[in-house]
Amino acid sequence: METTTMNWLTKNHDKITFAYILCFMGYLAINDIAFFVMILHTVNRIVYPAFAVVGVILLLWDLFTQRRLFKAIGTVWLLGFIGAILLSSIINIRYGFTENIKTTVWACIIMLVLYPYAYSQSKERIIHQIKVIANLFGAITLICGFISFYQYLRQINFTLRLSDDPACRQGFMEGRLFGVFTDPNYASILMLCAIAFSFIYIFNSKKLLMKIFHIINIILSFIYVILADSRTAHIVMITAIAISLSLALYRVFFAKKLKRLVALFLGILIGISSSVIVFISLDPLKYSLGYLPEIIFQLTDPSHKEGPLKPIDNARPDVGEDKDISNHRFEIWSDAITLWQATPLVGTSPRNHLDFADEHFPNSFMVKHQYSIHNGYLSVLTYTGIIGAIAMIGFIVSCLLYLIKKIVHCSRKYPTSTVMPLLAIVIMITIAAFPMMMIFFLNTARECIFWLSLGYLIALMKIPEELPTKPPVLYRVSDKLFTRKVNHET
Repeated sequence: METTTMNWLTKNHDKITFAYILCFMGYLAINDIAFFVMILHTVNRIVYPAFAVVGVILLLWDLFTQRRLFKAIGTVWLLGFIGAILLSSIINIRYGFTENIKTTVWACIIMLVLYPYAYSQSKERIIHQIKVIANLFGAITLICGFISFYQYLRQINFTLRLSDDPACRQGFMEGRLFGVFTDPNYASILMLCAIAFSFIYIFNSKKLLMKIFHIINIILSFIYVILADSRTAHIVMITAIAISLSLALYRVFFAKKLKRLVALFLGILIGISSSVIVFISLDPLKYSLGYLPEIIFQLTDPSHKEGPLKPIDNARPDVGEDKDISNHRFEIWSDAITLWQATPLVGTSPRNHLDFADEHFPNSFMVKHQYSIHNGYLSVLTYTGIIGAIAMIGFIVSCLLYLIKKIVHCSRKYPTSTVMPLLAIVIMITIAAFPMMMIFFLNTARECIFWLSLGYLIALMKIPEELPTKPPVLYRVSDKLFTRKVNHET
């Protein structure tokens, strides 16, 4: 009986892992919604540890079976980064240890389970899995986008009392659409990722109704991004359009026998022109949408006297010529650099930077306002010091060099309609991590999307005939340790 069960578990390892990833990402996504944060506050104390336990089991299971962890590009650097987190946590243990252990566990699950899993998939499985993920996020973002847009049309606004935010803004207020989310900036990034997934589904499906579903989701998500008026979201969207569209068109033109430089020039010209057009159209689109609430009000209120139609005031009071363009980020980043200088080698550890700052720099801006660092890359340096930064730079460089080589090399017939939206997702979250906390020390839907998309993207770049005859050194070492033999199958 036990042998039969183990055989079944081994045979269905991939399916079990993917089911876990779907459930995990879906649950994280609904915890971006303020109402669910409010009602799930107590439940989360049980659900999150359960996800953590299952994630660790899957990591150990993979370690003793397929060892995907040792096959993916750059994972040796990720292991070094995890080691840097642990080292920093141990050295700064007097400030606290439990929260750092939780952070380490989540980092292991997201970086060492999701990324290697995605990297190990075939082209067919990747497209199938992304379509399932697109449906999952499409359902969530379409419903949230519809409700948020309704709040905008009816000019609904109120606040919810959450455990970490006593006045979480909802609906439309202060010139921007918060909608049903806890934070419109992070929600806008999630919406943009959902748009990219929807495009992948549309490009790879023949189901008309599902295509219509995803087109509606794209429209509602894009409307939310416009009305939420997140400057970061607008910048990452424009950049992703410019780069991914330029590369996609470059491949198309090169396939039509144009010279490489001509194809590249035309691709960049059209890609940048398209992104500029989108950028220029954002403010006019927001202004035009400002007429809709007044139109709805006139149509639904019989007692309303018709007058000249005017748009609502959608100017953000916190943005202007006399406002701090960084929303105090420059002050926070200056404090973060000061923190790093106080402990340059190992950092403050991920969850102890405020306690460390309170002891050494009690009058700093960061301590007075209890702010996080608001920069994913600077947080790596501040939390894990030079050791963690070197490990993460090594990972970034190894992935970047590989992707540049494969994407520009036009002889590889990879699925452009899937690769470019994935590339757009990676670009958007990579850039968003500069003014926001993303990628490294959090367990949100955006981190899961980034590491999965990166794994899928690199996997689609792989050329079977160029694969080495032997697995990576780290995999062969692990194979000797766990099986006492070396398996030369890739």
